Amino acid sequence: MEIQMEKFADKFGVLGTHLKNAQQSYSESDKLFEERKVRWKACGCGTDDAALENVQGTLDFRLRASVKKST
Repeated sequence: MEIQMEKFADKFGVLGTHLKNAQQSYSESDKLFEERKVRWKACGCGTDDAALENVQGTLDFRLRASVKKST
């Protein structure tokens, strides 16, 4: 039983690391998106907030769908 618990703990640790890395990557990407959105608006490129938010929502949906497929 002890060996099985050690194996489980190892796998659980690896999973935690992957989840932490995925969350960090998502946060960094979201921050970059927000920065680019501000720059885009500042240059007067003509895209409104609703259109930009729709793009972000689409990206989030695609990410969730790809995570569901891989699990």
